[in-house]
Amino acid sequence: MNPGARPGRSLPRAIRIAPLIGVSMVGGLAASSVALEGASPVFQLPVPEYQTCAPQVSDVLARQVGEWASMSPPESNVATLSDLIADSTVIVVGRLEAQVCRLDDMTFPQLRTIFVVSKFTVVVESALRGSAPGASLKIVVFGHGRVVTSDGRSIQTDVEGFVPPKIGDRVLLFLKPNTSEPGAFARAGYGEGIFRLSEDGTIRSPWPDVVRLSQGRPNLHGQWDGRRAADVIAEVARFLGR
Repeated sequence: MNPGARPGRSLPRAIRIAPLIGVSMVGGLAASSVALEGASPVFQLPVPEYQTCAPQVSDVLARQVGEWASMSPPESNVATLSDLIADSTVIVVGRLEAQVCRLDDMTFPQLRTIFVVSKFTVVVESALRGSAPGASLKIVVFGHGRVVTSDGRSIQTDVEGFVPPKIGDRVLLFLKPNTSEPGAFARAGYGEGIFRLSEDGTIRSPWPDVVRLSQGRPNLHGQWDGRRAADVIAEVARFLGR
């Protein structure tokens, strides 16, 4: 957050979000920098408190109303299983039970990056490291969600090529402490520590483009996508010596 921000100010109706060249690091992901067109230098965000997430709209509509920003995906080969496990303090299978959203920003010289942060509640079904069945964990996901302020202003952020998690999903999570929110967790690796357990019993990567790029450049998402979830979980357990 911008330490000089004053609370309680709403998003001006004229603000538009426009991608610019350049990247910044947000929660382990390379984020496309965005500028505020028509905004004064003293523009302030509302108080950064979590609220009920607004229903997301299509990227096309969000662009038309000027409330959309995109984040770039991670590189296609940044993490092996050993990398991901080494970066994880908690490894669990669980179900996403709730989601709340808030706005946040990062300030650079002559540039402001505004994005949405989602926080999911996951109820643990089975634990491989650092937790126990029945536990309730908070997972912070940068760059996903839509927020509408009390006076109707809104912003939506999506991560390019990322199929976002949603309430009800069963997921395999590799987590580490979130340094900006004590008691909450972030995805381990470069944001890669999340895999969806589909209804047919297979693992599905939320990064389909990364899976396609994995041909000839092996990465964990490419190796696991489409495999039986039970086999993947057993592989992780063996690696941990369980």
